[in-house]
Amino acid sequence: MRDLIAQKDALIIDKYGYQFETDDSTDAALEFPPIQIGYRNDGFQKMGGEERNFKLIKPEVDLEFVKRKLAKIPERAWFGSGREQTYEVHKQTQALLLIHDEDFRHYNPTYQELYSQFRKELQPIFDFIVDYFNHDGFIVRALFARLAAHGRIDTHTDGLYSLLKCHRIHIPIITNDQVVFTIGGEKKVLGEGEMWEINNATLHAVENNSDQDRIHLIIDWVPNATVRLEDKRPPRTAPKQSAAGSAIPDYRGRPVGRNEPCPCNSGKKFKHCHGIPR
Repeated sequence: MRDLIAQKDALIIDKYGYQFETDDSTDAALEFPPIQIGYRNDGFQKMGGEERNFKLIKPEVDLEFVKRKLAKIPERAWFGSGREQTYEVHKQTQALLLIHDEDFRHYNPTYQELYSQFRKELQPIFDFIVDYFNHDGFIVRALFARLAAHGRIDTHTDGLYSLLKCHRIHIPIITNDQVVFTIGGEKKVLGEGEMWEINNATLHAVENNSDQDRIHLIIDWVPNATVRLEDKRPPRTAPKQSAAGSAIPDYRGRPVGRNEPCPCNSGKKFKHCHGIPR
């Protein structure tokens, strides 16, 4: 019976890391890797394999210049992503998309126009993350997410391949002690300027019980081993390019030199690929 359940519900078991209870019989209990997702055993583990919901990566991040730049962003820009209309659980949130693709691709991410406005302020943060993960991978998504005062993000799990095969990082930019993050039943107040990895593969929710909007910088880091052959195929829609071409950054948040490899991983030099003036 246990083998039958394991076969029938393999996808659910893999997704949520369920395990069968052991018993005193001579039959060995089936064990399922708690983090493995999908059909490839690539060694990826959420939270580095530690059984945590929250993991503090850096206790203090200098956000002074990021806050200054955010204060200059017009209010209408927060409603340009359509995030609050597309996802029911995010109906009380707005976002500024920096690195983002609507298809949530796992490779060759698109740097949005807004990213160039924050590139200088974000570079120290991105460089720290690159070093933290030993340069093994790249940033596939980055955005500022705002949760309205007295708003909430209902309990949910992230289900797409790229969301499950990434390290999800949260950095509170503007927050207070009445904003409560719940993951796997554990409640925590994330302090302003702290850098946390969270387990977005399990049930999570956020409540903002204050009169102040909460803003987080959210970054997804993709390890190289999780990139599949199909992820490297050309997307259905071509990535956006800047008018000048040379302003396109790489995942480390700096401009790409003309003779450097193109960050789209085409194998061509930047000047012969996305660096060609349009």
